[in-house]
Amino acid sequence: MGDDWRPPKEIEKTIQEFGDKFLKQFSYKEKKAPDISHWKKILDPRDDYY
Repeated sequence: MGDDWRPPKEIEKTIQEFGDKFLKQFSYKEKKAPDISHWKKILDPRDDYY
C-alpha cells in the first residue's frame, strides 16, 4: 500500500524511556496471583456492565 509500516519515533522514545516497566507491573512471578474468588467475581456473566 506504500505506507511506512514502522512505528513512529514517539513509540521508540517511549519504549526507551519506560522499558518493560508496565510488563513487570503485571508479572505474577514475584507476586502471588489473585485467588479464584477474584476471577469468579470479574468473569461472572450475571454482572451487567452497560
